[in-house]
Amino acid sequence: MVVLDRERGSPSRFCGEFLSGEARGSLDALRVRQAIEAVQPIAVRRLAMHSPRGRTFQMPLDGGGYGLSRRELDAALRRAVEAGGADYREGAGVTAVEGSPAEGFHISVGSERIRARAVVGAWGKRSALDRTLDRPFLRRASPYVGVKMQYRRPAVDDVVRLFLFPGGYCGFINLDGDRGAVAVLAHAEVLRAAGGKPESLIAWIRSVNPALDRRIGDAEPIPDSVRAIAQTPLTPKESVSGGVFLTGDGAGMIAPFLGLGVTNALASGIDAADAIASWLDGEREFQSAARHYSARQRERLGLVQRGSFAISWLLCRSGLAEPVLQLLENVPLAGRAIYHASRRRASSAEGLGGAEAGTAVRGWRSVSRSSVLEE
Repeated sequence: MVVLDRERGSPSRFCGEFLSGEARGSLDALRVRQAIEAVQPIAVRRLAMHSPRGRTFQMPLDGGGYGLSRRELDAALRRAVEAGGADYREGAGVTAVEGSPAEGFHISVGSERIRARAVVGAWGKRSALDRTLDRPFLRRASPYVGVKMQYRRPAVDDVVRLFLFPGGYCGFINLDGDRGAVAVLAHAEVLRAAGGKPESLIAWIRSVNPALDRRIGDAEPIPDSVRAIAQTPLTPKESVSGGVFLTGDGAGMIAPFLGLGVTNALASGIDAADAIASWLDGEREFQSAARHYSARQRERLGLVQRGSFAISWLLCRSGLAEPVLQLLENVPLAGRAIYHASRRRASSAEGLGGAEAGTAVRGWRSVSRSSVLEE
């Protein structure tokens, strides 16, 4: 297996950096849980939501979670795939994927062309490679932008916090290594009104929601951790396109306020490896393997995805932050119901099962004739 990563070293990737407790099954299946826990991620036990006018809703997270930097998560996963014999290449920006499952694929990396039987696209929310595959979601404009920044030495607590503001929301969480991260979803017009820069947007949010200003406090921003993305696609996507198996946000997002992005990415990667291994090992035809993988994705995302888009739309509407939090304060069971509904299909333990977990590990290690393309 060849893993092609356009970045070098250990970059700060665009990610809210919350790993929900439902991901433990995937970490066990990939045999990286011990390595993850060794870096001492922050244990997260509660959720708090803060409105601009001072309303607060809190609830326990029954499944818990971790504040874990992508730097540490990616390093653990890289060690795992290299231990399994993968050829991991940094600075390998892919410009084209050509071919088909029947004839094989050619992947262009600069002047080099790499031949592969199977291709997994793990390139995130949107990429130039999506355009080469003519993916339908690109034809639907999105009004949302995403911004992420890390901070040094914020006060430590066990709460993942969501801060509402006119036109969007953002989260703040403590991470391993004495860091914290803020991740924002906002209308593009809010970014423009705030000055057009990620740093100015965060400064504006701090001014309109004092709870975020207090949470960040005197923590020092880390300039090279800033990441931004335009046209954030809160829309359903196909899981297989042009014969390429898409994973993570490339196969479809759940709105970020639910904190399931990394969990779903890990589970989808395992499912893709399982489906591809069954095809390459002759257990299924390609179309059967693709349908199997797509069905697993629909089962995991399903109505939760569409429901999360609707709730995210409400949270981003100016003037609705106070009524939403008032509703949750008055009917706390509503918040808990949303939380539990979103987790029913997120649990990797439920999605994999004992025998299939073994198949996933087989797939992870045995898909030796494929290429994984990372953002």
